Amino acid sequence: FADMFGDGLAHRVRIRNGSVECWPNKGYGRFNKKVVLGNAPRYDGALDAERLFLADLDGSGTADIIYVYPDRADIFFNRSGNSFSDPVS
Repeated sequence: FADMFGDGLAHRVRIRNGSVECWPNKGYGRFNKKVVLGNAPRYDGALDAERLFLADLDGSGTADIIYVYPDRADIFFNRSGNSFSDPVS
């Protein structure tokens, strides 16, 4: 769960290699239909959930994706809940 749209709500999120899907929180334990965010990150090799973090790094109010490798971290900035930036290492 993470705030993917900057509305202060925790939304249900599923992240796979090349796919980010989100079910917006309607409140009271209910969720809207799935939203697919564009330009989803691709990771080297298989996705390892222990290396994946969600945090608002740029202060926009939306959760960015951080994927940590042994020698670097790739950051994918959330563009207002619509898509993600190309990776910044």
